[in-house]
Amino acid sequence: MGAVKTPAKTKPSLSTLINVRVTADTAASWRADAAAAGMGLSDLVRARMTRNGKPATLTGRPTPRRGRGRGSVPTADPALIAQLAWIGNNVNQIARHVNSTRELDMSVLTVMAAVEVELGDIRVAVTQGHQKAT
Repeated sequence: MGAVKTPAKTKPSLSTLINVRVTADTAASWRADAAAAGMGLSDLVRARMTRNGKPATLTGRPTPRRGRGRGSVPTADPALIAQLAWIGNNVNQIARHVNSTRELDMSVLTVMAAVEVELGDIRVAVTQGHQKAT
């Protein structure tokens, strides 16, 4: 007779997000406490919360890293955005055409060449604008 296997315990899925607004000082304090405890901010908040005397589930994962200057979004020229949207629209139309006909004809190649030229012009304009800004 073999040994009876017991089912492995599975961790509950932590998939529901709850947003909480706090002061900047409180947020900084919680982040410092989490760092001092060697845990992520979410685990710290879960550890401080209890339900019916039972401790909350901890993941052991660190707080995700944020990009530089979180909250700061670089500005973009509206005309550039409009051009890129136009190009994206053309590329989508090309993809639909090729997927439906399963062939590349001369009209598709002509539009693709025009898109390539437009992207080259945009790249040059952006590069020149970046060089002027620095």
